[in-house]
Order: sequence, then C-alpha cells, then structure tokens
Amino acid sequence: MRLAAGFAALAALLSSSLAAQDRDEQIPVLGLEGAEADACAAIGRITGLADTNSFSASLDTSIPVRSYPDEGAAEKERLSRSTIVWLCDHEGRWQGVVYPSGPYQEIGDCRVSTPIAEPEPYTGPCAYGWVLARNISLIAG
Repeated sequence: MRLAAGFAALAALLSSSLAAQDRDEQIPVLGLEGAEADACAAIGRITGLADTNSFSASLDTSIPVRSYPDEGAAEKERLSRSTIVWLCDHEGRWQGVVYPSGPYQEIGDCRVSTPIAEPEPYTGPCAYGWVLARNISLIAG
C-alpha cells in the first residue's frame, strides 16, 4: 500500500512538473488558416507602442518577445521598431510571431510562406515567440 502511495505522489509531482515545463514556452502554431493558405497568413512590422506620439513611446526603441502569451512570461529577446515578422498564431491580445534572427537571415528564410496540410508547431530555422498585437502593424495578408 505504501508503495502505491509513493507511486501516486511521484506521478503527481511529475505531472505538475510537466505542466510547469509546458508553460516555460509556447511555440506558435502554423497552418491555422487551413491547408490552402500559407503556413503563416500575414506579415507585420514591429511599430512599438500604439501611441507613437507620446513621450514614453518615443523612449521605447524595442519591444519584448515573450516565451508564451503573457506579460509575466520570460523575455526571449527584444525586437526593434521596423523589424518584419510573420504573423502565425494568436491568443487573446498576443500575436505568435516568427522572424529572422542571426546573421544573413531574411524573412523568406523562415519557411512559412507555403501551405501545410495540418496545423503544427513551428520548427524552422528562425526565431519565434509572442508579442503584444498592439505593437505590430499589418503589412500583407
């Protein structure tokens, strides 16, 4: 009986640990617009805060990319204004983005501009994360 209780406790601990690990990162999902559309449906540009005429907005030169759609999520990196990103996923006021990062990468290097059969998490060569949608202007899509 004690062995069974020990296994149950271990299973509960493992389950809660996996749930926390799942929340460490949420990979944007591609193909949400269906098999006939590009894997990521649109392209956007980082604009910074929505009110670009305010004094505080003029001080912001970059915005955070989060590991999952929440302001308390870890900051993966910061994107400067005018950075071009693929708009792939969304959750509430958050946009799941894919973007070139590192030397010699172009927006076309991200491998999301063709259709995929079924939705799947992004696994390509570019960086990804979550940005507040108010900080993005739609360019195409």
